Amino acid sequence: MVKIISILSLLPLVFALLLPFLKNKFSKQSALWATFIFSFGAIIGSLYFSSVLHYPPCVLCWWARIFLYPTAVISLIGIIRKDFSAHVYNLFLSGLALVVTGYHTYITFGGNELISCGTTGSCSARYVMEFGFVTIPTMALFVTLFIFINSFLAYRKNSSASI
Repeated sequence: MVKIISILSLLPLVFALLLPFLKNKFSKQSALWATFIFSFGAIIGSLYFSSVLHYPPCVLCWWARIFLYPTAVISLIGIIRKDFSAHVYNLFLSGLALVVTGYHTYITFGGNELISCGTTGSCSARYVMEFGFVTIPTMALFVTLFIFINSFLAYRKNSSASI
């Protein structure tokens, strides 16, 4: 199951790399749906790792969750209300999450901890290591990178349409 989740975690990275080339097929509505699907998948994945596999989330994992979990709710509300300003909120939250997940990935691969991680779980522990580079922090990094790029492109499309 962990291998399946690891493979699925590569999808946001692939989509993030393809997004700039899919401008003709890109819409604000589809961007909200993509953000909702990927953020909801990240919620399910993080809860699976902590509740089913009993991997203790570290402090940085909790901070990543704090920034990531609301994006699913904000995106769903934006979809229901057809409120594309949801991209602005998702852009802000995913930007903060990028800082946390980027730092967490740096620590996981041997970087120096600038901030002590606490007693809940080790920030440098590798509970998952697939394909030589996919860890739980890199999964979170891929999702937040996708949400950030997706929200940025949707925001740009939204602001250019209103001019």
